[in-house]
Amino acid sequence: MNEKNLFGQMKFWRNFMIGFLKESDEESLLLIPDGFSNNMLWNAGHVLVTYDEYLSSLNDGSKQLEKKYFHSFSTGTSPVDWTEDLPRAEAIIQKLEAQPDEIHKKFEDRLQEDLPQPLPLERTIEELFCFLIGHECYHLGTIKSISRIIKSK
Repeated sequence: MNEKNLFGQMKFWRNFMIGFLKESDEESLLLIPDGFSNNMLWNAGHVLVTYDEYLSSLNDGSKQLEKKYFHSFSTGTSPVDWTEDLPRAEAIIQKLEAQPDEIHKKFEDRLQEDLPQPLPLERTIEELFCFLIGHECYHLGTIKSISRIIKSK
């Protein structure tokens, strides 16, 4: 996959997600429909945190997001356990909007680098981005499903 296509895919799917979030009011973003374990905001925050978590290992281990994002959106967390320190939807959307350009600037010339610690299916930064884009699309599908259910009521 060439660099232009990879970063183009990242931005395309991210913009699709942001569109769903922006067309929903904050109350809808926080609803957990029957059959779901999380809400739209959790899915969006989880995508943001997952990119930061994986990419921090390529940037001397330093994360870009505040700890409250990881407390709210990491794997195994749930909106049921959220406290008052939850990041606001607007802040999450802003970070989602900025993240692809920041990633592009940091990694545009590094796609063929080996990962410091290879994963089962990913050996290079490019392969890691393919995984992260797929992961984002999975959560985008969940956001889209939740949005449809909420709008149908």
